[in-house]
Amino acid sequence: MIAATQVASKAKWLVGAGLVVAVVIMWLVLKASNAENTNLSQQLKAEQEANAVNQLTISSLKHDQTYMNDLLVQRKRAEQQEKRKLHEQMEQLKKQMANTECHIPADVTNSLRQPY
Repeated sequence: MIAATQVASKAKWLVGAGLVVAVVIMWLVLKASNAENTNLSQQLKAEQEANAVNQLTISSLKHDQTYMNDLLVQRKRAEQQEKRKLHEQMEQLKKQMANTECHIPADVTNSLRQPY
């Protein structure tokens, strides 16, 4: 009977020690998990801040692109309008010259000498 009680006593100690070891291991795993969670939270915050900066940069570049596109379209339209005016002036001068046999009016000569 003494041997059975000693075995039972040792079994209780082993079960108790096993529980203590299991609790310590679980505590260490939980501590490591919390540290990793904190680290990942900090990384997420940093990435979100970087993403916000990138979004602002993209928005600014889109605005600049739209402005430059509008400016180029305006310049192209002004250039086309100027070409149209010059073409009309040239046609008008040709009509004036068609009615003149040998004498070229001074205003036509002056207009032709002007750089375009």
